[in-house]
Amino acid sequence: MKTAAYSLALISSLVASGRPSAVPRQYCPDVIVPTPPITADGTGVSGLELGNGTPISAIGQGPAILTTNGYEGWNFGAGGLGTPWCPTSRWLNIGSSTHPWKPLSWSSTQSTTTWEAGYGVYLTAAATSDYPETSNFLACKPINPSTSIGAPSVQWLLFLLTSDTLPTASDDTLSNANISTCVKTKLFIGSVSPQLISSM
Repeated sequence: MKTAAYSLALISSLVASGRPSAVPRQYCPDVIVPTPPITADGTGVSGLELGNGTPISAIGQGPAILTTNGYEGWNFGAGGLGTPWCPTSRWLNIGSSTHPWKPLSWSSTQSTTTWEAGYGVYLTAAATSDYPETSNFLACKPINPSTSIGAPSVQWLLFLLTSDTLPTASDDTLSNANISTCVKTKLFIGSVSPQLISSM
């Protein structure tokens, strides 16, 4: 019944617009989905959650941050890390940089397909031709925190750390980071209770 209703709604939208929809709807089945946050484990940031510096963004874009009230509910499909689980509207992508700290940002489009993720494990970036496998991240307080609508009061900029080297000076990737505050951390994806696993 739901499939038929969805098909009818999609056909109606196509007839009304006269052309295919640019962003097709994502069908979400009726299942109970676990929604633990992804939390940091490290000096100064322990317990903070993965979130977005511009949470109220129509296109789902913004810098990845650690904050007190981050996202919950995850899509691990196709080597990605998306939220919410369904329909997924933003994906965590690894940016390019010549430095061992790679910027992380949210986008409505998935470009990173190398995340190794699942409930009850540390978030890991698989090895690429540019860097080895790593589950280390760099968190730094921003010099100029985001002041966009809905921006959280607690903000730590987040970067993928691809070596054991920590920054000692600002650079093009860390232009808004307070270098003296930078700490190494890991991100743990919360565990799923047995009750939720059995109901899925």
